[in-house]
Amino acid sequence: MNIKKIVNNTSNIVTYSALILMVFPICEIAQVVVESSSNRFIFIDNVALSSRFFFNGLMPFLFLSYIFLISSYISLKTN
Repeated sequence: MNIKKIVNNTSNIVTYSALILMVFPICEIAQVVVESSSNRFIFIDNVALSSRFFFNGLMPFLFLSYIFLISSYISLKTN
């Protein structure tokens, strides 16, 4: 089997996995926004909601987005 084909298949798997896993941080962000709606969407004063938003929602989403972009680029270059 060709090494280029193996790299392409692996990067496709990583791309689709990252795309599917990006749903979980978006759900966490949505939960934080819904929970903070009673505070008129100001969750910065609440440390627990703020840390959940950044460390459980935003940071994993950005990490998975970068993985998605890099593996998509590799997949396109090896295709």
